Amino acid sequence: MTENWNYQKADSKKEPVAPQMKKEKAASKQSLTTPAIVLPATYTKQEGVRESFLFVIISGGEKREKDYFSAIELGKMGRRIKLITLSAIKGAGGFTPQQLYGYALNAVQRKYVEKNNDRFNLQENDRFFLLTDVDQFTGLKRIIYLCQYRRFNLIVSNPCFEIWLYYSYFNQPEKDLALLSSQDCQVSWKLKRLIDSLRPGGIDPRKAIGELETAIKHSIEKYKEEEVGFPGFLSTQMFLLGKDLKENLLDDLAIWKQQEQNRIQEYKKKKLL
Repeated sequence: MTENWNYQKADSKKEPVAPQMKKEKAASKQSLTTPAIVLPATYTKQEGVRESFLFVIISGGEKREKDYFSAIELGKMGRRIKLITLSAIKGAGGFTPQQLYGYALNAVQRKYVEKNNDRFNLQENDRFFLLTDVDQFTGLKRIIYLCQYRRFNLIVSNPCFEIWLYYSYFNQPEKDLALLSSQDCQVSWKLKRLIDSLRPGGIDPRKAIGELETAIKHSIEKYKEEEVGFPGFLSTQMFLLGKDLKENLLDDLAIWKQQEQNRIQEYKKKKLL
């Protein structure tokens, strides 16, 4: 991540056009420790500690990514982090990397983002995280370059965001996910079904955020790149965003997790009565 964003007005003839999409909110303090592995080319380390800034997470997915960050966005983990998730309207089919970049670029130029009719003015310290899968390999190459130039934080998962959910609980992809193939055009769909089968009741993204530290550890251990900026099969760059969130949440994540466990225990007791 970078200390300053040097926003520049883009040439509208050359830059992607922002999509019409549904939107959301986030802010916090920051200090990021770089893991001792080869980092993706789109990652830039931020120096120092900043008082407060807005996390704007723009996702190509329609639901699971939004659900994953919901506890933070709704303030259930305290108010240190203010976070907005912006994603495609359900049923719209998601957004391409080009559309994600186009939205971020236009927001920077107009100096605000909107969600549910609320407007959030952007400051110099505010940052964007663009979450995408590897479905469009050709398009991603150009977007990686553009995000480096604009200092947006592009987070790529291969084949999709669900591999991050897998690492929240498991760490043996060579065994658990051995039947998957990167050449399969249905690999993302099959991964979603498979990881849900590994855990009784499936993986609930809203609860998986409680396993943030585990997901960071496992995804770093398994991270590899096939090309510069492209995570290898069953790898994800989500640990970069995860580390940022963890360091800013401080003790709030542990408190929320304990509260959730207590709530579940109380629910089970009531069912036995």
